[in-house]
Amino acid sequence: MSLRPRGLVLTASAAAIVLSAVPASAGQFAADGRYEPDPDALVVIGFEPDEVPDAPVVVDEGALEGQQVLRLTEFGSADVVVALPREPRRWRASVWVRGGESVAALAFYGEDPAYGIDDVAQLFPTGRMTSDGWVELANDIRYDGVSAAITQVSFFSSSGADLDALELVDAGRLGPGDVGVDAPSTSRVSAACDVAADGS
Repeated sequence: MSLRPRGLVLTASAAAIVLSAVPASAGQFAADGRYEPDPDALVVIGFEPDEVPDAPVVVDEGALEGQQVLRLTEFGSADVVVALPREPRRWRASVWVRGGESVAALAFYGEDPAYGIDDVAQLFPTGRMTSDGWVELANDIRYDGVSAAITQVSFFSSSGADLDALELVDAGRLGPGDVGVDAPSTSRVSAACDVAADGS
């Protein structure tokens, strides 16, 4: 690994992605290249052993948060259940990917998961990337929360990839004029698998 501090890269084309997608970024980078999670994040997962004991994690000196990353093999997947308040709120969700194509999405389930997903919201490239190959995926999500007994963050990679620094930041309650859900309906859940972010 290079001893040069990690830097944040934002190209002109990447800036256009930020302006068009308008996802809010969460954590920031310190002057020495260290990643600093958003202090207001309700959920911060660096894929350390006590956080996701059953996930395919490995020690990696290039990890953004902590010492480990989530490592997906070819056509690999992993799910992480997170606890969110069951009330109408806005959420800023983000994760970083490196080394290959990857899909990340939040899935909302009702009281009985056997009935399937109520709604799903995918994370998209923001245009932020680091000098050592990490690419940010993020999205602003508005969800009523009342019917979502279980919130699961799902990851999939057809080529194999590393993921790190999952964050969910509470961005406030939904107002009277807000749409309840930003995510597509369950009839379009499969569309979340059709868009990939290349972190290679």
